[in-house]
Amino acid sequence: MKNKRKLFLLTTILLICLLITNAFNLRGELYLLFKGVPQQVMLAKIQDYNEVNTKNFIIRFDNTVEKSTVDLVASTAEKHYDFLCELYNYRPEEKPIIIVYDDPDMLIDNANLAESKPPMGVYYASMISILTPEVWVPENMSIEETFVRQGPIS
Repeated sequence: MKNKRKLFLLTTILLICLLITNAFNLRGELYLLFKGVPQQVMLAKIQDYNEVNTKNFIIRFDNTVEKSTVDLVASTAEKHYDFLCELYNYRPEEKPIIIVYDDPDMLIDNANLAESKPPMGVYYASMISILTPEVWVPENMSIEETFVRQGPIS
């Protein structure tokens, strides 16, 4: 009777270990299956946005964002691109997407944030979301200089 009990206990422990191992493998497979869903949802929300392609980025923005702001974001991102690629020893296969918002509530909603105060920028769903500097730079400061030195991609 003792041997049957030990065998039962050993078999139960072995089955539990196998189930746990398979659960982690399944979890990884589920992650791979669903990891692109937030990005697709976000892209659907900005499908009507304008698009500018630079050497290394795709920049999306709506009609209310000023062209000078898009140019500032583009030049600042390009300026730091090679340095960051070398720092992390990684170059993305596809161009990263930068989304420029002039509406803080839209950034919070699209980036799925629970905050009431928007950040200058956030990385979510494999995309970079940036709030235009016109929203957060004080009126008595240079927008370009402040964005380049203190902004989300500086």
